[in-house]
Amino acid sequence: MGKENTKHIKLAIASKAAELISQEGVRDYHFAKKKAAKYLGFSEKEVLPSNYEIDKELILFKNLYQKVDHELVQNLKKEALKIMILFERYKPFISNQFLEGIITKYPIIEINLFTDDIKEIEYILLNQNIHFEIIDVNIHKKNTLKTLSIYKIDGYEFPIELKIFDTNELKIQNKQILKARGLSLKELEEFDPSDVAEES
Repeated sequence: MGKENTKHIKLAIASKAAELISQEGVRDYHFAKKKAAKYLGFSEKEVLPSNYEIDKELILFKNLYQKVDHELVQNLKKEALKIMILFERYKPFISNQFLEGIITKYPIIEINLFTDDIKEIEYILLNQNIHFEIIDVNIHKKNTLKTLSIYKIDGYEFPIELKIFDTNELKIQNKQILKARGLSLKELEEFDPSDVAEES
């Protein structure tokens, strides 16, 4: 398969995956890639796009088909700040997708926390009488399998998920990893929802 042909296939899959995520509320990027590839008649063995490439298509999709709801972004910010302030000592970062104006059909606030003692997170939730459910997901990274704990909490205007990472992952300076972390508490406090442009 030629390099140019591979590029076009990845772009087509990324575009369709972005549509699935935005319109159908699909949250699992890998699932969206596989479903998009199948829909377009490509084998799963084709070179699939990266999450970053899908994010780029999500922004394009938003610019073409969606109008930014600044009030919704403001409400998402407000709810996110409550949780990030509560867990401030665990270096919270929030997914920056909705801050770019990417609002999926069913918005979920995703916050990354960093700690070497996961029980501390549970203690805070219990102490605040916040109902939560724990799910463990497997993440494949460079031929290694890592288990990531996610705390799903309710009682807020939007569903919230806390993803728990080891503190040593804060030291990694890879650009894509830094982007995946999102915005810090300070950056979110300074963020003005009205600055989310209708077009990028």
